[in-house]
Amino acid sequence: MIKAYKTNITGRQQAYIVETALYMFLGYDHISFNLKDKDHTLIIMSKEIRNDKVINTLKALNYECELLRR
Repeated sequence: MIKAYKTNITGRQQAYIVETALYMFLGYDHISFNLKDKDHTLIIMSKEIRNDKVINTLKALNYECELLRR
């Protein structure tokens, strides 16, 4: 399964912090960012992805996050 999220993360260091937190707390298989697109897209690949946990984890780190509908 692949899901994409719009974020307000603009820097590589911010992305690294979020990637690390998501790997540690949620254990997803692959996490990456496309910081060059207008949505600063967070892409997650894993067998099961819980939108609420992703969004709440980013909010706990003081970032905005919403599921992109494609």
